[in-house]
Amino acid sequence: MLRENAAALVGAGVLTVLLLPAPAVALQRPEPPVPEAQGSPDAPPGE
Repeated sequence: MLRENAAALVGAGVLTVLLLPAPAVALQRPEPPVPEAQGSPDAPPGE
């Protein structure tokens, strides 16, 4: 195997290990819950 080919394979492996886990983690994270509104916006506080 040529040194250039070996270096390219090692470089591709390093980039794969460093870059691909980030999108995988982002895809697995659940979306944060949306807080529910309490009461009507016209109601005075405490009701």
